[in-house]
Amino acid sequence: MPLFLRPVEPTLWSQMRKGESKWTCASLGHPHCSCKCCAKAFARMSRTPPSEPGVIDFAACPCGTLVPIRSGTDLVALLQLGPAGDESAPLRCRKRSCKNQRYRAAVKLVGIFAQQLSGLCNQLVVQAQTAEPETIRCAKEFIAQHYAEDISSGRVAQELHLSRFYFCTLFKKCTGITFTECLTRVRIERVKELLLNPTLRISEIAFQTGFQSLTHFNRVFLTLTGQSPTEYRVRSRAT
Repeated sequence: MPLFLRPVEPTLWSQMRKGESKWTCASLGHPHCSCKCCAKAFARMSRTPPSEPGVIDFAACPCGTLVPIRSGTDLVALLQLGPAGDESAPLRCRKRSCKNQRYRAAVKLVGIFAQQLSGLCNQLVVQAQTAEPETIRCAKEFIAQHYAEDISSGRVAQELHLSRFYFCTLFKKCTGITFTECLTRVRIERVKELLLNPTLRISEIAFQTGFQSLTHFNRVFLTLTGQSPTEYRVRSRAT
């Protein structure tokens, strides 16, 4: 049974909600369908968003079963189940009965899939709304470019024209970790890459990535990875 993902243009959705435009089955790849039940089904769907998360809001029509994917209350796409059978057969032969157990099971699965997609849409919206401030993004870029140097939170704060206290507080609030923790993790990730090169000694790698003490480097690497640099190198070669 075929399944299609049909995006709904924001402008089209806005016009439909205002009554300025009407639904046509051409949007579902059926330009020759002019049945009224399709338009009515979509109109009902567009007017009444599901009130409960577990509700499968769908409309059965000759073009297939339409399951909405929403971002909040906005309709962003449709999952179209069907049509099944011979497209050249008479319309009455292609209408699906909701009493069919297999078809109802398929509709339920599509509904669950649509709910998951709707959840992902909402997550993307939240992530966009809680994006890191420009200051934090610039700080991370500075770390990525200068991690091999002896840098401190005070130096980065100075580069950003902020007080050290305010910068450290803002960094922890936005990232969940301190500046020092972030710098250390960036360095360790670079260390992992360099350990794949068998010609480099571990001491060389430590100093190349900004660690000032080999003892401190070994302790930090063990804490973050659960193994020593030598063990990590050996296991990396084995895989």
